[in-house]
Amino acid sequence: MTDPGNFTSHTVPSLMKRLWVHGFLVGLGLVLAVLLAWWLLWGTPAPSTTAEKEAVSASPAQQAPKETRQDQPAIPAAPGDGAVLLKSQLNKVLAGIREANLKKDLAQVMGFYTPSFPHRRERADRISKSWELYDYLNLDFKIDEVKVLGPDLALTQVTWEIETRNRKTRSLNKVTKTYLVWLARDNGQWQIQALENLAGSQEEQP
Repeated sequence: MTDPGNFTSHTVPSLMKRLWVHGFLVGLGLVLAVLLAWWLLWGTPAPSTTAEKEAVSASPAQQAPKETRQDQPAIPAAPGDGAVLLKSQLNKVLAGIREANLKKDLAQVMGFYTPSFPHRRERADRISKSWELYDYLNLDFKIDEVKVLGPDLALTQVTWEIETRNRKTRSLNKVTKTYLVWLARDNGQWQIQALENLAGSQEEQP
């Protein structure tokens, strides 16, 4: 028969030792589990961040602004570019009229008028008679305003500075004339369709 005192003295330390070992192993397992979970969740942030950066850099949304800038012209067209081009073209017409008047070339002058110009024949006669009375010493013009009325129609205001010499009296005269000029384009050539002298005078008109 076993002595109860002997059972207590040998069995308790052995039991405590086993419990401590089991507790240590359980605690170690928990620590390893926590470390494993932390490593799985937070241990590889760098590759994920790099992949995200690569995905963002390759995203079409990020590339769109660059493509838009490439598609845009270097210098955006201004709204007044059409009027500027028209003014340049009309400047050539007026320069041709100036040259023809200085040379007194009636055919060249009338070539800048449309066939439908009101009283075209009377206009040619008046210009011819003006040349009989005066020599043009100088003709300077300035385009004050240009308005596009349609694809082949335009309205401009022109001021002429005219210096003449009377062929009989040899007297000199300087006048300023301002006109409203309606123009039509036919086969790429601008011609005067109608004319209004704002001063109301018909003398010494280019």
